[in-house]
Amino acid sequence: MNKMQTTSFESASNEFNLVVLEQGKIKSYCFVFTEKLTIGRATPVSNPDIPLSSPIAGRSHGEFLMIGSQIFYCDKGSKNGTFYNGRKIKQGIKKQINPIMLSSGDILRIDYEDLSKPDPRGVWMLITSNAIQGEWSVFSLVNREETTIGRNSASCNIVLPYSYISNKHALITYLNGNYYVSDCESREGTWLNGKRIENATLLREKDCFSICDFYFIFTGGSLVYNSKAPQHIEPKRN
Repeated sequence: MNKMQTTSFESASNEFNLVVLEQGKIKSYCFVFTEKLTIGRATPVSNPDIPLSSPIAGRSHGEFLMIGSQIFYCDKGSKNGTFYNGRKIKQGIKKQINPIMLSSGDILRIDYEDLSKPDPRGVWMLITSNAIQGEWSVFSLVNREETTIGRNSASCNIVLPYSYISNKHALITYLNGNYYVSDCESREGTWLNGKRIENATLLREKDCFSICDFYFIFTGGSLVYNSKAPQHIEPKRN
């Protein structure tokens, strides 16, 4: 059975980490707060705590709330709304939108109605309870029929030198103008948009697949990924 690859926050320090991808560029934030943080499009008349540049985002698009040691996200009735793990957050009675409780590994997106045809100006966000170390790397898939990911430096194009990564863990293939991701019978599995994949699966703009604590975002014919494991995260076990 498929399951979301997320873990609950244990945030006694009121700390969380946010990774934002828009227009092919990554920004990472680490926050310690006690009340709320706003997110939205920065303009001369708006100054959100987390500024975005995408025209799809509203000036006051949403906010992160800290209630006790748990983090929540609330869309502020924005025009285009927010997707939570692939599903659009729905308005409730009288168009009120209830806060969504977040777990480490959850993904938020700002886009139009159909994520199967995403807008390149859309915003992708990853929430983690542990900081991702080092720079994010970009690997171009253009003109490559196959790209392998794994621990073996002699046979893999993208090398993740950690014992819990399989020698050949995942494979990206190019076929008839599309890219597909598949798992290579690895021990820990490969997860696309939070669900474990069994067969080769089509990649769409800003789809995210994860291998243990490594995240790969497919955007513009490239993979954007963290080249080092996040701090203090243990690999997932089946």
